[in-house]
Amino acid sequence: MKISAVRIFGLILLLCLATGIACGSDDDGSGDSDDPVDDDDNDDNDDDDDDNNDDNDDNNDDTDFPFIAPVEPLNWRRYGCPAEKRPGITVVTGNYNIHTGREGTPAQVGEDLAAWGPFDVFSLQECPPEYAEPIAEALGMYYFYSDEQSLMSATPLINPEKIDYLDSGRGRFLHADVVIEGVTFSVYGVHVSWNEVGDSQNREIVDDYLAVDPVDRVLLMGDWNEELGSTQARILDEVVADGWASFGVCPSCRTTWPAMMFYGAEGQQLIDNTYFNKSSGGCTVDGEIIHMSPNRSDHKPQTTTIFFPETPGYTPPILLEAVYGFGENAVGLLFDKPIADAQVELLLNGSSVELTSQGPINEGSLYLLEAAETLPGGNEYTARIVFAEGVDGARTDQTFDFTFPYYENLLENPGAENGESGWTWKGMQPTAEINHVIPLAGTHFFSGSGPGPRDYARQDVPLDAYAEIIDAGYGQLVFSGASATGYRVEEGGTSNILLPHDEAEAVVEILDGQGRLLKHISGGRFDTLYWQAWRVMGELPPLARTARVVLRACAAEMPLTFNSASFDALFLSVMTLENPHTLIGENLVANPLFENGREHWTMSKGIILAKDHWIPIRSNIDVNSATGEYWVAALLLNTGPYTISQDIPLADFEDMIQQDLLSLNWGAYLRTWNPRSEMTMRVTFYDDNTQVSGADEFGPINVPEWFRYEKITAVPLNSTMVRLEWIATAGVPIIGVGAFFDAPFAYPVLSQ
Repeated sequence: MKISAVRIFGLILLLCLATGIACGSDDDGSGDSDDPVDDDDNDDNDDDDDDNNDDNDDNNDDTDFPFIAPVEPLNWRRYGCPAEKRPGITVVTGNYNIHTGREGTPAQVGEDLAAWGPFDVFSLQECPPEYAEPIAEALGMYYFYSDEQSLMSATPLINPEKIDYLDSGRGRFLHADVVIEGVTFSVYGVHVSWNEVGDSQNREIVDDYLAVDPVDRVLLMGDWNEELGSTQARILDEVVADGWASFGVCPSCRTTWPAMMFYGAEGQQLIDNTYFNKSSGGCTVDGEIIHMSPNRSDHKPQTTTIFFPETPGYTPPILLEAVYGFGENAVGLLFDKPIADAQVELLLNGSSVELTSQGPINEGSLYLLEAAETLPGGNEYTARIVFAEGVDGARTDQTFDFTFPYYENLLENPGAENGESGWTWKGMQPTAEINHVIPLAGTHFFSGSGPGPRDYARQDVPLDAYAEIIDAGYGQLVFSGASATGYRVEEGGTSNILLPHDEAEAVVEILDGQGRLLKHISGGRFDTLYWQAWRVMGELPPLARTARVVLRACAAEMPLTFNSASFDALFLSVMTLENPHTLIGENLVANPLFENGREHWTMSKGIILAKDHWIPIRSNIDVNSATGEYWVAALLLNTGPYTISQDIPLADFEDMIQQDLLSLNWGAYLRTWNPRSEMTMRVTFYDDNTQVSGADEFGPINVPEWFRYEKITAVPLNSTMVRLEWIATAGVPIIGVGAFFDAPFAYPVLSQ
């Protein structure tokens, strides 16, 4: 692979910029491309900026680009902590469904949990009677046990009791008061059923217990069997806040069930959770979903630390972000709670911008401002919040300004409001409603249609206007939108059914002028039962000339009856960084997304390559990719090792290597089937004589949940080739043990 003259010039330019030497500039490239539809290495990188005003000044040098203003990945949360310090108390909570002890003895479970303590309060579900006391002793806690549940506290439990549900006709929960540092808390241990029974149980908790609970500070810990946005959770949301959402973790961001295997039976679930009453003014300040190794249950234990202010009371709304994608004359303001009423002024350079409308959307957490005319991109705007009042009545106490950059959206028809205009459609459709999903804003959005397993929409965005910025290393792509999924309801329409939720993933394929894939950026994979806003960033490699946006709607329920993975308010723009980034080229891994099968890869026996959700049944062996269409796995029927490797030539970077200027940013998405297997990634550098010149690795990793792992390694002197290698092993050879590998990458970057 030889580097073009333009690219060599770009590398020289970057070196000059990095060393402070004045340099000239150039640009090149145009055109579209063919179709290597999808996959990714997700790049949630750092901050920064944009050029959408081409007021070119002949006197400007190459580093004097217009409009440099920072943008960050989206800061989403619900009922979060205010920035100012407040006196109060923090409470460490814990929760674990131990699956009737099938995966561990009482001593094993207690010992493993104790490593994550100490806890102030803790709740166990599916707990056999002989487990409660040993686990409590291991944690150093008092306990109360009844009917496969246990409620534990570091201080004595006051009036502990089991309460049977009356309205639902089945089930029970535990309750006690506890005193922590002189403060009384009302604590519930809960194991809620699903579907209509779960709705009935939560309705009873809210109406008959939480509504009359005399204690100012309330905690509920348990296995809720559904997550934020479900009909069960919406009942709870009337009075209590979701601990993970308060910490900024959405259901699609993490998983507590299943703790092993995949999500093909009931979808990726964040169902083990702590709730706290909103009237306390509480908020989550820390938390962790714990990966047990070896595994001790089909659930993962979780711990959250909740802060409670000294004086209880509803917290005024917190303005988190400006959100784009609502049209050329609109912007959304993202709050941490639903807004009932507000008054907002929009200013540009100190002058008022005429607004034709303003008001809450998306159940109130987004507040939409619509201007009378197009908002010019490449400017900083100020939203002056005269007041904002939450649905709980809490109101901001003074006027404040929120300044944000506003960029031109390079996407045509970003909300599907103009039908099929601007997009190439394959299965996906512009729609006004599908399976309880309605538009985030406007009248339409993008959704799958079914019964196909995967639907797409695609749009190619030319980046030629930004060539100078991109090739000089200042280009930053910003990609945002909102994703949601539909769901079925029980007959009569009273409750959503706990089934796999269709998954929405929006990706950007960065192409050069000849249509070669340089990089992928993913917005993430979402199956949320509400519109989840997201925003990701990605440094643009030199010679990037097209951003291909691909919307993937992945049907997860089989047999397929619909595909309601949905998108709205999409936004894509190029910003200018204040300082050049260090990325100097494309992904050096050939066939990184396995679109061409095993081409360019050396794989040992026992390695399989398959498509996303490849098994057409609803089960926990229905494997999903981390991103895009394909995944690779080692079926560890013996202890291994199983390997996948690729040799990558470095001859094009010889001069940089000899000057000790080159590093590799390398890694992949990884996960195991369960903690009985583990994997390592390694890079080994070789010189001209095939002698090892250096090596680096990370691992071992035995986490049964997809994460993106990466590392930056300096390329040793005299290196002419690097071998990227993935190695999987099993502690116990058994069917059901596997390790998974997706979207590997190796980016050349300037050494720091």
